[in-house]
Amino acid sequence: MALNKTALIEEIAGKANASKSDAQRFFDAFTEVVTDSLKNGEQV
Repeated sequence: MALNKTALIEEIAGKANASKSDAQRFFDAFTEVVTDSLKNGEQV
């Protein structure tokens, strides 16, 4: 099963018992941290 961004955010919201908007903010922050770390040559 493919999991697109919207479905992933819905899954995060459900597992964390959070709103979709909170899950969206978490997802965006998480991907930003991972992307920045990789750009800086850090291991993730």
